[in-house]
Amino acid sequence: MKRMKKVFINLVAVMLALFACFNFTACEDIKKLELNIQVYDYADNGSMQDYTLSIDLYRHLAPTTVDAIVNYVKEGHYDGTAFYKFKNSSYSSQIMLGDLIASDNSIVKENTVKPELPKGEFEKGGTTGSNLVNAKGSVGLWRSWMKADGSYTTSSTAMKSGRSTWFIPTETISAYNGYFCVFGQYDTADENNVDALDALTKAFATSTNYDEYVIYYTGTYDATKANENYGLTFNIALAEDFDSNAVENLYKSEDTENKAGLVCYDYYSVYIPVTANGALAAKVVSAKIV
Repeated sequence: MKRMKKVFINLVAVMLALFACFNFTACEDIKKLELNIQVYDYADNGSMQDYTLSIDLYRHLAPTTVDAIVNYVKEGHYDGTAFYKFKNSSYSSQIMLGDLIASDNSIVKENTVKPELPKGEFEKGGTTGSNLVNAKGSVGLWRSWMKADGSYTTSSTAMKSGRSTWFIPTETISAYNGYFCVFGQYDTADENNVDALDALTKAFATSTNYDEYVIYYTGTYDATKANENYGLTFNIALAEDFDSNAVENLYKSEDTENKAGLVCYDYYSVYIPVTANGALAAKVVSAKIV
């Protein structure tokens, strides 16, 4: 009987150890990211308001992507970056962040050179475990439009996951499912998250809250500098100041032999919320892993 009791106690101890190990591993696989953001309150005497958005990063589903995001956070890559939206109605159901920043009263590209991530961690890229739905409450990595062999395309064969730019769906985007890596989620019932997303949504609610900018590229594509602004020269200008016919050396996709290549780097428009004096009205103040 004593021997049986001892065996039972040892078995329980092993099970508890395994349970603790499992919990530890699960904790290691889910990273907690905290975004401290500021959004201009147009109804409150024009003051900036502080918000916190807490996101669970799912390393067990997208380890390469999450490891890269964690490194970017630790390097301060997202600090000071702007929230923005595409003017193109096809991309209107998402808020973007991660690659535009204010500098000397101008909007510029956050130009820290980042290595290209490996093959995309989503179904069409060959990873089935990360296929979370692209819906409100999720956070995904914007694709880089590079194929596995390093060439550019805008088709579904673009299976490189991206660099550091995120998209936050404001509603379900079914067309993205299987084609983009959702690397994290936030609790849509958490009061702090609700307040943060409501404030961001309001910042884009009316055209008086934001300015329209045109992002465009100049130069001749240089494949040896693909990690430096995609081998081109990045430019951004207020839409009212942009004239495609007057821009010298404006890059156009049809100028290349590969007609499908780099088409997404033709000029396109974005909306960026601004304050009464033209400063960023929606931005990440800091990001940290907690």
